[in-house]
Amino acid sequence: REAAGACAAGLGVVGDAEAEKKELVKLQKLMLSASATLALQGWWNGQVSQPLGGFDQEFHFMPEGVLACVVYGKELPGNYVVSDVEEEAKGGFLRGGVDVTLDRSTKVPYLFRVGGN
Repeated sequence: REAAGACAAGLGVVGDAEAEKKELVKLQKLMLSASATLALQGWWNGQVSQPLGGFDQEFHFMPEGVLACVVYGKELPGNYVVSDVEEEAKGGFLRGGVDVTLDRSTKVPYLFRVGGN
């Protein structure tokens, strides 16, 4: 996260240098995505909304985009990728999307909000 903050600070002083701005924005997005990926790692659980079945599910986000999903006691292997990560101006939370792919075919998009000061 500090690296993303350094990129933001750099954007404030780079002036009209378009190539440098473009590179700083690219690096900032990369660092925010890396920070979110680290913040997501571990076990998460919740309940799917009633219209979609109302069942409990658990996700184990692991390094390198590896994922395990447990539904009805059955573990499904998968992977995940975070996208469109932003740092909220107030509170320092990271929010964005995480695309989960199970059994190499079922892709499900989720939203997340993690961290904070």
